[in-house]
Parts: sequence; C-alpha cells; structure tokens
Amino acid sequence: MRSFYLVVALLTLIFVTCQHSVARAIRSYVLSRRSRLRTRDGVLIFAVLLCANILLAFLSMNSGWAPADSQAQKILAVTFFTYLGVTLALAIFLVIIKTLYLSLSLALAGYRFLLIIVSGDLGDTPVIGKRETEGRQVTCAGSSPDSGHAAVLGSDTTHIPVLKRSMGAFSLGCFRSGIRPLACEQTIRRVAVAIILLFVAGGIYGVMEAYSQPKNEKFEIRDTKLHGLDKPITLIHVTDIHYGMFYNQSDLKRLVENVNSIEADAVVFTGDIFHSPQTNVESAPAIFRKLRERKFGNLAVMGNHEYYAGEKRTVKAMEEGGLVILRDEWLTLDSGTARIHIAGLDDPRKNWLLGQEFPNFARMMENAPKDEGFRILLSHRPTVFPLAAGNGFDLTLAGHTHGGQVIVPWGKSEKGWSPASIASIYTYGWYVEGQHRMYLNRGAGLTFVPWRINCYPEITVFALMPS
Repeated sequence: MRSFYLVVALLTLIFVTCQHSVARAIRSYVLSRRSRLRTRDGVLIFAVLLCANILLAFLSMNSGWAPADSQAQKILAVTFFTYLGVTLALAIFLVIIKTLYLSLSLALAGYRFLLIIVSGDLGDTPVIGKRETEGRQVTCAGSSPDSGHAAVLGSDTTHIPVLKRSMGAFSLGCFRSGIRPLACEQTIRRVAVAIILLFVAGGIYGVMEAYSQPKNEKFEIRDTKLHGLDKPITLIHVTDIHYGMFYNQSDLKRLVENVNSIEADAVVFTGDIFHSPQTNVESAPAIFRKLRERKFGNLAVMGNHEYYAGEKRTVKAMEEGGLVILRDEWLTLDSGTARIHIAGLDDPRKNWLLGQEFPNFARMMENAPKDEGFRILLSHRPTVFPLAAGNGFDLTLAGHTHGGQVIVPWGKSEKGWSPASIASIYTYGWYVEGQHRMYLNRGAGLTFVPWRINCYPEITVFALMPS
C-alpha cells in the first residue's frame, strides 16, 4: 500500500510539472507574453496548481462529499482526469518540439561553423542576435523594413549563407538570440491554439470511446487435450472493471446486462474488479448477484487493485456477489471424457508495475491435479506467461495492462504501439510460446485517465472445441 501512495505522489508531481510547462507555453505562444516569468511568480503558479490538483483528486476519488456512486462525482473525476491527460499529452508534445528545435539549432550551428572553417573567415562573420545601432536590417517574411519588426545585424552580411537565411525564415525567426519577427506572432498564436484544440478534441473522443459498448471478441480454441468433449465449452473473460472513480453503478449494471446476454458455461474475472480504498465496494454485491448462473459458475481471481481497495472488504463483496474466488486454487470441469483444469493465481501484490515474481505460483502447482487435462491459468498479470508455459498451462487468461488504453498504429507490429509497452512486453491480444497460448484482454474499465483511443473496452468469449 505504501508503494501505491508513493507512486501517486510521484505522478502528482509529474502532472503538476506538465501543467506548469503547458501554462508557460500558453503564456508565450497564445497570449504572446514573451517576457521571462519571474521566479517568484513561477513558484506561486506551481504551488497553486499543486494545491488545486490535490483538492480535485481528493474530490474525484472520495465520495464523502456526494451520494455514493453519484453522477456528480463521476463527471468531476472524468473532467479532471481528462484535463490531466490533455496537459500531459501537450507537455510531451512540447518536449518533442523543443528537442527537434534544439537538434535543428545544433545542426545549423554546425553548418555555419563548417562554412567558417572552409572559407577561413574567422574575423568578420556577424553574430546573429547582436544588436547594433548601425547596420543593415533583416526582416521576416511578411514584414517590411518600415514596420518596426526588423532585427539589426552587422553591416557586412554579404557572406551569410542563403541556407541560413532560409532556415531563419522557416523557423519563423524564433531564434533565442533576440530576433523576434512580430509580424509572425499571429501565425504562431493560431498554430498554438489549433494544436491545443486538437488535443482537447482527442481527449473528448477518448472519453466517448472509453464509455462505448465493450466489443465482444470471439475465439475458438482447439487442442488434442480437448478431444473428449461431448460439446464445446464456452468461457466469458472479463477483466479490469475498476469499479469506483470512473465506473459507477450504472456502468456496472450495463456491463452485467451485456455479460448476461451472452450464452456461456462460465464467466471468469481476472482481477481489478474494484479500484481504490475510496471505492464504494459495498454497493457491488447486489449488482453481481444479477449475473446469470452458469453451468461451471462465475469465477474470479485477485488483482493488485483488490489489495489497494482492501483485501478483506473486496473478498467479502465478491463472495456476497456470488463469485467463486480461486486463490492459488484449482477447479476441474468435466465434459464427456475430457477434463479441463482451471487454476486461479493471486496477484503478487509487490512490484505492482512489472510483477515478474509470483511467490504463490509454486504453492499453487503443489496442489495441481495429477491427471491429464487441458490446463487454463487465470492470472491478473500477463508477465506470468513464461512461468505458465514452462509448467504446462495450455491457455493463460490475463489483464492488467488495459491495452495501454491508447493504441497508435506504428511500426511493423500489427498491434501498433501502446503506452503499456513501457512497462511490459505484453500489451494486449494473443501471445504464443510453443504449444502454449496467452490471451491478454484489453479490459472493461479505466484507470489513470478516462480515455480509450483505438483501444475499445472488451469482453472476450472463448469456445473450447474438440480437436
């Protein structure tokens, strides 16, 4: 739990720093206030942003000020965290732009230096930005010498390279040396406003996709170990609901109705049903009791957020809701002459970001059925897959990553790029090691930001078929 709050504190500082950076950029490029911000004012702005963020985060996650699971709290949480997401994205964009600008400046400086070396003229080369009371005026495209928007250079400019002048015009004259073509400020302002509106529009779209109806992904699993099945067995896989801040009673009811509309022999939940210590856990059992009874039951395992929300209260809520929790335990399904062994693994709790160590796995395997059968592992974290494959599990079902909630078509991979790849080699979809497979569900709920972009919420249906 301590590590969770330390991570929250670190994220708060990161988000506030991003907001501070974006505020300064808006001040410069949208409001055209180019003067340097005084240190005292910068510190004051940072302190105000920090206090406002702490207050809004508390109101977003704590339901004490509003009725439990109220729409008011959900709207506040979605609005505030959408704002956080937009400012974070803008800050990253600014870093990229500044990096490109620095690279361009260094390349231009290197080019100028080479020209000086080649020409051997080390004494008379004018220095850009040195203001003289006498000399020639150089103007930005669109301005005139009489407009008052000209910058003064040294009088001898005949050997200044044409490329250097072109690059100066290309970068809108924004050299930090002091050349500021005021005639171009309106263009800069319009571009800055357009970029901000583009990111805001992306945030709004992300919210719309996040609360759209989950996609029902369907797959058939065929294996020689399923040869004796008298008929296919169907499993519904749901994960990462995160009932709480962004997901309230109406959302959970809609999800249960969606699951009930699907014919299946069992439903499996692979963790993070609940979100945080402030989650109104006690309101969930009544909704889960509306799940249809299945031939092999409604099964669940513990995710890391079950421990954040409180182990005892979440276990009690799941059991009162009619879910069968597999805590390092096994359940065998018989159908015809085939046997399907399902194991449920507790989340390792520690090392929540990577989660590559599973101290309970060995104990779970000590109780493994001795007879042959098709083995399925239910694990919240996908990083268990190498361990599962090495111990004979034919199919692993996992969650935890949410698919990154944003998927960017990028590179040679069919899956594109996801923020989840920063912390895990597993992001979403199918993974295979030899004869062993894992499916990583994108999740039904949300965490950190209420966005999904090109990463729809998901309910997965698996049909286990005779080979």
